[in-house]
Amino acid sequence: MKVRVANILLALSALLLVVLLWECGSQYRALGHLYELQQEYRAYMQALKSLSEHPEGDTIIEGLDGVSSESIVHSFLILNRDPLYLRQAGVLFAQGQGLSKQVAMLYDGQEPKPKKKKARVKPKKVKRAIKKRKPSRVVVSRKRKKVKPMHLRDVNLIWPIRRSQFWLSSLFGRRRRPNGKMGFHYGIDLAALRGVPVMAATSGTVVQADYVPGYGKTILLKHNNKYKTRYAHLSRILVRKGQRVQQGRLIGKVGDTGYVRSSGKDASHLHFEVLVHGKHVNPLAVLGSL
Repeated sequence: MKVRVANILLALSALLLVVLLWECGSQYRALGHLYELQQEYRAYMQALKSLSEHPEGDTIIEGLDGVSSESIVHSFLILNRDPLYLRQAGVLFAQGQGLSKQVAMLYDGQEPKPKKKKARVKPKKVKRAIKKRKPSRVVVSRKRKKVKPMHLRDVNLIWPIRRSQFWLSSLFGRRRRPNGKMGFHYGIDLAALRGVPVMAATSGTVVQADYVPGYGKTILLKHNNKYKTRYAHLSRILVRKGQRVQQGRLIGKVGDTGYVRSSGKDASHLHFEVLVHGKHVNPLAVLGSL
């Protein structure tokens, strides 16, 4: 009897074990199915991420057996193109944007009425009393005679150095001395290389041709009872006192004798003066144009 009961219990235990194993297998299969779904979901998410990074072209995603990204997108995007649905969605969007009236007019085929512009009221013109003015005196301006430049009236001076061989380094007028005090420059300086030819500005007689303190080697020409010209700081004097020279005649050469200002190694230049009745005038006022 006891052996029979033991066999029955053993059979029940075996049956229970089979049932438990079956249930465990079912759960294992269920877990495997979930794992596959999880892997598939990750693959689809990876595909969507790749599409967002590469929107153009058909991108092939690894792990999907050659399925193109375009087919994946179409399998996920479901569009409702029903006109009623689209209208309702448009109305809801317009309400959120404050455009309900405009959308309603659009669907009903009505055009919004233009707003009437308010008529501007023109201000009334106030008439002001105009005081009569007394007629003013008419001043008749007298025409002044045109005054010709000095160098076109009674003298014709040319530049004592050719234009291509000098540049103006100092003008006529007030200028500061090396000691800081203000002084006056009675001529113009034509900076040039040492030895450049110096010509007579116009015909005249040599009244001075020697060394003068401050001026260095100097030539003074008298052209008439009114005009004289001075050429200073020469390196060579090529005329003598009392000699008659013609306009453009070579009379000396550029140098740096006497008292000169030097900003470099070579201070060679021509100091040129014009005197009218013994008084210095600006040479630029009587010289011809460059």
